[in-house]
Amino acid sequence: MQKALFWMLTFAFATIVLTSSAKRDHANTQSSEKEILARRVNSMESLHVDTVGTFESAVSSAGVPGGVAILGGCEVPSQNALQIKNGNLREVLERLVKADPHFHWLLDDGVVNLIPAGGIPPFLQVRIRTFEAKDPSNMWLTADALLKLPEVQRAQSRLGLMQSFAGSILGSAGGKIAAPSQPISVPPIHLQDVTIFEALNAIVRANGEGVWIFNESYCRGKGAFNVSFSQ
Repeated sequence: MQKALFWMLTFAFATIVLTSSAKRDHANTQSSEKEILARRVNSMESLHVDTVGTFESAVSSAGVPGGVAILGGCEVPSQNALQIKNGNLREVLERLVKADPHFHWLLDDGVVNLIPAGGIPPFLQVRIRTFEAKDPSNMWLTADALLKLPEVQRAQSRLGLMQSFAGSILGSAGGKIAAPSQPISVPPIHLQDVTIFEALNAIVRANGEGVWIFNESYCRGKGAFNVSFSQ
């Protein structure tokens, strides 16, 4: 009887500890997100670039890594200039998606994403069993290794997509294209059961900067995609 009571009390105590820890972690995450979105974004009033360029400039000014997903067709992407007033990051993001309702934004563990209003593209939702990068400081090479994984290759075939290597089918609209290598120390990445979207976020999160840009287009029955990075 005493032994059974001991284990009941032990289990109850462990449950309380785990619950308290989960609440604390949730509160810390909320606090972190609040701080990130409250960061000041400067020099936006004089900026006249398109949606992606404005987004890149905003997250760069706020010192936050980001990611953009773009879907298109045969038509040339719109290059309509936007003028977004200064404010904190949340205010700028809200004004941005109001000005261009083709997109909406979200925050994923410190990475700000701009994705199509219809949601994350199916290719980026493909799940990866495991992915490791000992030195993810070279974001280009890390992403290249990611896209060569067997499950990613199978998804390309299933979705009828080909990877575009001849330049960027999106071009970075605002930021500076990242150099092939970065002489900084970046912790290794060890991922399990994540989507391509989450893996790309992990790459820029590990670097603490940069924006990944995914562009997928279908034209005349052919699909192509490209992944690039800007800073």
